[in-house]
Formats: sequence, structure tokens, C-alpha cells
Amino acid sequence: MLSNKICLCLIVLSLSFVSCSEKLSIRHRLHRFESSIISFPDKLVKHEDNNTYPQSIPKGYRLILYVSPEECSSCYINQLNDNIELFQLGDSLGFTTMVILSPLEEDVEKTISYLIKSKPSFPVWIDTDGSFRRLNQHIPQDIRFHSFLIDERGRPVLVGNPLYDTFRNLLISSLNY
Repeated sequence: MLSNKICLCLIVLSLSFVSCSEKLSIRHRLHRFESSIISFPDKLVKHEDNNTYPQSIPKGYRLILYVSPEECSSCYINQLNDNIELFQLGDSLGFTTMVILSPLEEDVEKTISYLIKSKPSFPVWIDTDGSFRRLNQHIPQDIRFHSFLIDERGRPVLVGNPLYDTFRNLLISSLNY
């Protein structure tokens, strides 16, 4: 009986250490990420109004919603219109929202096909050859780091899920000088 209680205490204690070490790991990755610069390749293409074409990258503050090849691009595309409010918020606060899909090269045509079918009401950028991913290897694989606001120099200044009110409130307070 006593050994079961000791065993249970040891398990709880070890789990608390794991969660503390995970928090430290996340803080370390966040600090490293925030001290990096996001670069944009020439190969990004813009999909807008059912057309896909090369386009220069907007300047200034940008909210990046990045979808890596490990994530389900078609799932994200199906939920794209949930982000309309972010584009409206960007227009009112003076930042550009950029959805960047980075499918595997063999999935690019399929991704464009999904975009044509879903008809998003805002532009979507496609990393057709993986160059955005290669230039920005410092973006953690953890999807919690795949939504972030960058300043005009490309430095991440806010990281998190923009669908959460906390992120939106921080975004609004950060940009409402």
C-alpha cells in the first residue's frame, strides 16, 4: 500500500518535471524564433480570384499564417474563410495577412486545385518549390509557432493562434500605438 503511494507520488513528481522542462523548451524555441528574421523567396506565387501568378511580397507589418508540408493543406484550405476577420482587422490596423501554404512539390497542383474549388475571398501565397521553408528553417515544426506577426524588418514580434481572443487583443494593442 505504501509502495503504491510512493510510486504514485514519483509519477506525479516526474510529470511535473516534464511539464516544466517542456515549458523551458518552448520558451527557448520562442526566444530563438523571435530573434530570427523571416525571409521571403522570389518563388512564392499568389493565388487570388482563381488566378495564380508571381507577385512581389508586401512590405510592412505582416501576419503570417504558415502551413507546412507536414500539415493538411486541404484541411486548412477548407477552413480558409474562417480567417476573413483577420484580413479585415489587418486592413483597419495597417498590416497584411499572408496565408502561406508550403505543400510538397508533388502536391502543388493538387493544392492549387483545392484553392480553385474553395474560392477564398482573399489572396493565398503558395511556396511552390519549398524555398520559403528552406530559407526559414528556424521556424519551429511545432504548429503553435506557425502563426506570427512580423515587423517591417521581418522579425517575429507576436506568436500564437490568431483565432484566440488573447492573440487578437495583443495584436490590436501592439499595433494601436
